[in-house]
Amino acid sequence: MTMMKNVLMFIKKIIVAILFIYTYNIIVFPLGIIIPINIFNVLIVSFFGLPAIIVLCLFSIFVV
Repeated sequence: MTMMKNVLMFIKKIIVAILFIYTYNIIVFPLGIIIPINIFNVLIVSFFGLPAIIVLCLFSIFVV
């Protein structure tokens, strides 16, 4: 039972991470600072949440 809960919680976190990144991209699209939706970014945001979006945004501004 707990294994099923963990799997469902992980899937829920992935879906929420995709929605976070998508919402962020819609809001900042006019500025040109977007975060691509790929497996690497989705996993980072699903594990670390909102601070990961901020770090990915700063990474895309200063590195790319």
